[in-house]
Amino acid sequence: MGRALKWARRRWPWLAALAALGALAALSVVIAVAQEPKKPTEPATPAVPEVTGEPVMWGPFRLVPYGYTKLLNHEKTSWTASGGELTMTRDPDIVKASSLYVEPRGIPANYTLTGYYGDGEGNAELTVGLTFESPVGSIMIVRSRLHETPWDVQLGPPDSFQTIRTGMVGDSPAVFTYPAPGETDPLPVSVTFIQGDVMTFLESHGVDRKNLSLPLEKLIKIAESIEQAPGG
Repeated sequence: MGRALKWARRRWPWLAALAALGALAALSVVIAVAQEPKKPTEPATPAVPEVTGEPVMWGPFRLVPYGYTKLLNHEKTSWTASGGELTMTRDPDIVKASSLYVEPRGIPANYTLTGYYGDGEGNAELTVGLTFESPVGSIMIVRSRLHETPWDVQLGPPDSFQTIRTGMVGDSPAVFTYPAPGETDPLPVSVTFIQGDVMTFLESHGVDRKNLSLPLEKLIKIAESIEQAPGG
């Protein structure tokens, strides 16, 4: 893994969570690998892969079966750090000046923007992040440059309390996570999509069983506003 991406993962623990979506707790092997989803705004229909099989590609994502131990190769992207000192900022002006910054649309009215974050070489050209909070939960949005591809999604065991499946956000391949059927705890819901060498990650957390995470469909709508925006 390149130096720049390693730095981003140290600065942003949730990016490390993306690298092992199944390692956050144990995620399910329920996946959809559909070639032509019916609608860009809808997840593809789930299908159960062979747990002991080979990794499956979904655009720039590589779905790695639970317990897979063979070597996984990666290729460098076109983006490289210039070698300067990597820094972190919470300055809104610096974050908004980043080419990664996109103003999301569709955030529920009861959520307030509470934080700007950025990583880069004296700027925010490596990672930008926004945090929205409300009395019932939070939404986190992170956009980060990838140093290498494919992006590996480590799948969890069949009895996991969360589900992973693939789909589309606009024209971009995506990976979705959400609570497994029957789960009542306020587990996170997330959407991850990749455009070129930029990965966008959105995650919603509820505060308790009465205030669960945003429905996946609403989070996809917010993701589409980013994917379709100029510079998205």
